[in-house]
Amino acid sequence: MNSAQIGLFPLQMILLPGEVTQLFIFEERYRQLVSDWELYGIEFGIPYAKNGILTGVGSLVEVTRIIKKNPDGTSHIEIRCTDVFNITTFNNTFGEKLYPGGLAKLMESSQFPPASLEVMTGLEVYLKNNNLELFSESLVAKMNVYDAARLAKISDVDKVKLISRKGLERQEQILLNHFKLEAAIHAQRNSKWRDIILN
Repeated sequence: MNSAQIGLFPLQMILLPGEVTQLFIFEERYRQLVSDWELYGIEFGIPYAKNGILTGVGSLVEVTRIIKKNPDGTSHIEIRCTDVFNITTFNNTFGEKLYPGGLAKLMESSQFPPASLEVMTGLEVYLKNNNLELFSESLVAKMNVYDAARLAKISDVDKVKLISRKGLERQEQILLNHFKLEAAIHAQRNSKWRDIILN
């Protein structure tokens, strides 16, 4: 795991590598963070804060585009998660900057080995049950546990567990539990639908 000093933007939100979302930037300190991205192309971290308390994990993100800049200095931006991390230190300011910063241990998720056959089978069933598009064989060969979790749309609670757990087997168990629960819900839904038709 590599460690890096990064600017931080705590939010009650956690993204997995490859996930994209939008943010509305209005606080002065985070306007400065976006300005630094424009000047230097920096990535920054979003430590996951649940009810205002840091959980110790977060998402490293890059700004993919500024959607809109408003006359009052606020802006709408699009971000994409590039990695996840454990946070080692948190400071209310990052050197002379207004925004927070700290030391993060990056997971280097792109270097993770491919997910197991059991996880990929569970993912395929999950996608089929939810009428979601299946993926190509070339994509499957490279898909790791974070890729599978992103497609499985796991909850923020499970994302935090996934990032926090040490060991691939323990991480994969979170996904396997998710697939088992989703399969049970799907079976129950189909059973109720059949009952309605029969009546």
